[in-house]
Amino acid sequence: MAIDYKYVANIECKAYRECMEKLPKGKVVATTVYLADIADYAAMNRVYETYFPALKPARNTVESKLSPGMKMGLNAVLYTGEAELKGLTPPNVTNSVPITPGILTPDKFFIAGILGRDSNTGKVPESPEAQMNLCLSRLGKVLETAQISPSQMLQATVYHTAAMPREVVEEGLARYFGPSPTLAVTIVEVPALALGAQVGLNGVADAKTFPDDVASIDAIVKAVYRSISAQDWDRFRYIMHPTARLRTATVEDYISRNGKTMKQNGFAEDELSRKELRFEGLAHVWSEFGIRMGSNPAYVRKGFNSLQLFFDGTRWWVMNINWDNAH
Repeated sequence: MAIDYKYVANIECKAYRECMEKLPKGKVVATTVYLADIADYAAMNRVYETYFPALKPARNTVESKLSPGMKMGLNAVLYTGEAELKGLTPPNVTNSVPITPGILTPDKFFIAGILGRDSNTGKVPESPEAQMNLCLSRLGKVLETAQISPSQMLQATVYHTAAMPREVVEEGLARYFGPSPTLAVTIVEVPALALGAQVGLNGVADAKTFPDDVASIDAIVKAVYRSISAQDWDRFRYIMHPTARLRTATVEDYISRNGKTMKQNGFAEDELSRKELRFEGLAHVWSEFGIRMGSNPAYVRKGFNSLQLFFDGTRWWVMNINWDNAH
């Protein structure tokens, strides 16, 4: 939506509020604000803060070419369910603007515009590469606060200025996310971003979580077998660490190579026996398996899985799985 500002002299007191009044209060989870002049950023913030006195949406702000006479445009994502929305901010992060870094709904996580700028010090790194790395590092902290892995990202929009080369953006995204079949990325060059930054990123992640699966060693090992047998890849991604390897394959490589064939053949894997070795937050599980195909209850193959697990203080992760068949 956008408002005609031809006859509005006091932008801060009237025009911004006129634009925001078109939004229903209490259900807005994410917004993108388009300003004709990024110099109006502070004035817009003062109105925005009063309009959303409680939970601030996950917001992104960019300078954009608007229709003649227009100073501001705004779009929004509304939540229509009954569940209470949860705003999340990473620990030890200072946020001086009326934005919530992440809004959690029962099935989605909305991530605000994260700039390549240190929000605590206000400093913007000199090199484009450092700014992009900082942007992605800050994204990782927001995801970690929600206990969501990068592999659960569904959509990301990256805004950058002419001072930030597109190839730096593309290289950073490829390095951080890897080959992800579930992530849709949009890269847009804009005239300017807020607070002197040259790159910013916002997005949406799948918020499906399986907390019971990562509460203990027994639970996470059982979840490995159940998720693989059901080809429940959302559950599988949740229990696997973002850097996990299955032999030498990443999680996404493993799914893309094997998922379709496993489903077609009715692949199922049962745990037959187990030995555990644990020291503090490290665990090694030696797990005997049997593989079934289709409705046949007989095992077509047996062997052992070697699982390396890690407890980060709040949950268990599968770090690596290696296996071999019995001969």
